[in-house]
Amino acid sequence: MKFIIWGNRSSLPSSMKFLDVRNKIFKALEASASMNFNNIEEVEHFVDNKLKFSIKGTYGTNTACAEIHGGDDYIILEAGTGIRDFGNSVLKTGKIPSNFNIFITNLNWDHVHGFPFFVPAFIKGNSINFYACNNQLEETLVKQQSFPYFPVPIHFMQSKKNFNIISSENEYKISNFIVKIFNHPDDTIAYSFIKDSKKVVYSIGYKCFSDYNNSDLPDFFCNADLLIINSENFIKNNISDDYEEEKNKVNILKNCKKSNIKKLCLHYNDHSLNDQSLEELLIWIKKFETDQLKLYVSYDGLEINI
Repeated sequence: MKFIIWGNRSSLPSSMKFLDVRNKIFKALEASASMNFNNIEEVEHFVDNKLKFSIKGTYGTNTACAEIHGGDDYIILEAGTGIRDFGNSVLKTGKIPSNFNIFITNLNWDHVHGFPFFVPAFIKGNSINFYACNNQLEETLVKQQSFPYFPVPIHFMQSKKNFNIISSENEYKISNFIVKIFNHPDDTIAYSFIKDSKKVVYSIGYKCFSDYNNSDLPDFFCNADLLIINSENFIKNNISDDYEEEKNKVNILKNCKKSNIKKLCLHYNDHSLNDQSLEELLIWIKKFETDQLKLYVSYDGLEINI
């Protein structure tokens, strides 16, 4: 099983400007100034092993979309702009027709605004199965592609589309996964996906985990092989006291270790954060990494084996 990030940003796509790229090139050349490369292999080794990720690459610009690879059909979380790249990658595999199961945590625009650009939805024979807890699911997706917001109505897409309203009161068998839902106190939801004794929990509601700083995590999250949470729990908790803010961050990590969570990925990164800011976050959390808890900050293209 594998968890793949196709889009990591919240709210709206992030941008990368001319100066951002120029600064990366400048820092790479500066770091290589004392090097004498004899062949292209040495250049590649230097780039891959000596340069910081924020210099040699980028955390990416797409809004939220992720894939859980390993089911009978495609399992997708959110339909932000990352779903466009996911769809294009599917076309390259030639696996058409296919079934796509798309789970939406809420109907804010950044969770659905990539769907009109999801090419497999235009192909007859494909099935798109949406899942959400909000009974306005179908209405929202139809409306965002209606005049004057978008030139192509959703009914023009030739795939079969099913809109499923699900509830935390039930568990579901979807694409050979057992799917469960959890309602946070702030009215956001989390999904868990269980298959072959492996468990993935996706919970990107803002500040959800700060609510559990003084108590154990609910059983829903315990023993997860991978837990995905909102990185804003670690970036801006709206707490004026720096000591209290730091303590809250550390408490979240302690709770993860106590709850036997094997891997934690900070996701849904604020669109205003540049690569350097996200790398600083990664460096900070890596101080708390152990053999029992591996830590990640999501970027477009990240793949985590489960």
